[in-house]
Amino acid sequence: VGGAWVYSLVYSSETELVHGASNNGIFFTISCERNECISAFHLPQPFHLAYDSIDNKVYCTFSVGHGGEESLAVVDGWGHRLKAMPLEWATIPLWDPVSNRVYVSCGDRNRVAVIDCVTDSVIDYIRVGRWPIGMDLNTRHHKLYVRNWGDWQGESVSIVDLETNEVIRTIRLDEVPEAGWYSSVVDKYYCHDSGEVVAIDGDGDSIVGRIPVLGCVVSAVGNNASNLVMFGVDVPGLDSVFVVDAVSDSVVSVLAVGRGPSSLAWSQATNLVYCANATSGNVSVIAG
Repeated sequence: VGGAWVYSLVYSSETELVHGASNNGIFFTISCERNECISAFHLPQPFHLAYDSIDNKVYCTFSVGHGGEESLAVVDGWGHRLKAMPLEWATIPLWDPVSNRVYVSCGDRNRVAVIDCVTDSVIDYIRVGRWPIGMDLNTRHHKLYVRNWGDWQGESVSIVDLETNEVIRTIRLDEVPEAGWYSSVVDKYYCHDSGEVVAIDGDGDSIVGRIPVLGCVVSAVGNNASNLVMFGVDVPGLDSVFVVDAVSDSVVSVLAVGRGPSSLAWSQATNLVYCANATSGNVSVIAG
């Protein structure tokens, strides 16, 4: 797919295709039936992808230069480029199936862009905290959690009401919230803080629990059929996955994995959890 490391992947169940972004400037599409690349085109410095299953489209952030000249590319479900729109400091897109909109964090602009997926146009900007990066949906109450990396003690989570596109609460943190996960089973949002995971009530928008993890949480995953949430914790020499009971907000297991557990994925079909270990270059497989 281009001879460089792959930045992001999305899967289309409609077409049985995988779309991805290669760091050397290639947007590619893989056939799951044939296990081969069936289309590719040049896209300068592609970053992250989101898939819209209603309209069968892929949204990919990319950089056209330096100094925040990022943009958003729109690709159809077969891997053909449709259009691009300028979006300064665009970083991570997230698709909301309820409103059929894509929300894009715009780092240095301290805002989140709102994209209408029907017209593929910017319809709003939401002012959030400093340096918004990752985002997570609250599927029960139609809210958006925006993880702001900040600077000089500016780290926080902005909670956005997606009915009004307004920030309704800001939770201040002591450290960069690198990873987060919303559990619809218990209606709580979890994200990293300094040496711990904080649990935020999905309805009341307040911190209701703190779980010590003794390291930096770099990944998180849950399963809507289970009350367990797993966190990849980066501790030099002791990298682990912490398994948390989301009802009691307590650690039930600590599992040794490879170095740099940077990404977690939970298979609904097999109930296996895959932990990608970036530093050791392998994958740990965990029974869910």
